[in-house]
Amino acid sequence: MGPNLRRPQTAACTPALAALLAGLFSAPQAALAQPTGKPVSLQGVAFSWENDLFVPASRSSDRWYTNGLHGAWSYQRDGELPAAYSLVRDVARDFFGVRSDTGSPTAAGFLGQNMYTPRRITSPEQQVNDRPWAGQLAIGLGAFAYEGDIHRSLEARLGWVGPAALAGPVQRGWHDLIGADRPAGWGLQVRPRALIQGSYTQTYRFAAPSALPDWAGFQMHGRATLGTVKNSLSAGATFVAGETRRILGAPDEGDFYAVDFNERYRANRFPTGLQWLTVFGQVQGSLVGSNYLITGRTFGEPQPRIELRRSTWMATLGASIRLSKSFRVEYLYKRRSPEFTLPAAVTAMPDRYQTYGEVRLVFDFDFDVKPVEERPL
Repeated sequence: MGPNLRRPQTAACTPALAALLAGLFSAPQAALAQPTGKPVSLQGVAFSWENDLFVPASRSSDRWYTNGLHGAWSYQRDGELPAAYSLVRDVARDFFGVRSDTGSPTAAGFLGQNMYTPRRITSPEQQVNDRPWAGQLAIGLGAFAYEGDIHRSLEARLGWVGPAALAGPVQRGWHDLIGADRPAGWGLQVRPRALIQGSYTQTYRFAAPSALPDWAGFQMHGRATLGTVKNSLSAGATFVAGETRRILGAPDEGDFYAVDFNERYRANRFPTGLQWLTVFGQVQGSLVGSNYLITGRTFGEPQPRIELRRSTWMATLGASIRLSKSFRVEYLYKRRSPEFTLPAAVTAMPDRYQTYGEVRLVFDFDFDVKPVEERPL
C-alpha cells in the first residue's frame, strides 16, 4: 500500500500564478515605455541553469537541490523607472546605504524556480530519512551600487513554496523529454507557504597581496537573508583573476543578481590575448536559523525525521568567457556541505555532500559605454 496522501489543491492557485507571471514578464516592456520623463532602457539580461547535469557523471546525483532556473534584468540608471522598481531602489538607498559614487543605484528584476528532491526520485513512498520534495517559485526586485571599493545590494522576493511553484510538472516534463527516470513523489512535497524574502549583501574589494600579479583581486562579502522560508547569515571570500573589479556575489543557489551591468567590471587586467577570460574561486560559510524547504510539513505521512544543520559551507570554482562585446558565457562548479542531519540510528547515507554545476548566459546591452580608467585598488 502507498502512503496516506493528502493531494495538493492547485486549481485555486492557477489564476493567481498566471496573473503574477503575466505581470512579471510585462514589467520590462512597461519600463521601456514611460509616459513621462526619459524612458528607461535595459542595461543587461542574464539567464542561469543550475543542475547536476553540469558536473562529471561520477559526482552527478539527482538529489536535494536538483534544479534551478533563473532570469534577471537590470535597467540603465538615468531613466524613469516603474513605481515598484523606484520604491525598492529608494528603500535600498535611504535605509540600507545602497548609494553609488557614479549615480543612482542600479535597479533590477528577476524570476526564479528552484526544486528539491530526496535521493530516490522513483519511489512513491514517503522517505522519512531524507530531504523532502519541495518547489519554490519567486519574483523579485533589487537595487545594487558601488561606493568606492564597497558594493552593496538589496533584494526582495515574493512567491510560493508548494504545488503552485510547478516544480513537479517541470521536472516530470524534462525527464520525459530526455528519457530519464520519472519522478514519482511530488504528491508528497512540502505544503504550501507564501514566500516573502529579503536579503542584503555587502562586498569589499581589496588589493591582491604583493606576491600576486596585478590581474589578481580579492573580495570578502557578508550576507543576511530573512523571510518566511529561509533565515541565515553568511560570510565568504572570493579570489578573481581577470576582471578584478567585478563583483561575483554570494554562491547561493539562484544568486547571481549582485553582479550589476556596471561599466566598472569591463577592464580586464589579464595580459593581451587573455582579456576574454575571467576565473574565480569562492568559499562561504553560513549560519542557518531556519529553512522551510528542509523542515516544512509534507503532504505525506509519516513526517521526515531529519533535522536542520545549523552551519554549512560552500565552495565554487568558475570561469567567465566573453565571446563578444555584448555576450559572455559562465560556468560554475559548486560543492556544498550537508544541510541536514539524520537520526542517530540511520547510517545508510554516509555521503551528504552535494555537487552541481551552473551555466550562465549574460547579455550586456550597454554597447556605448567605454571602459573607464581604473584607479589603483
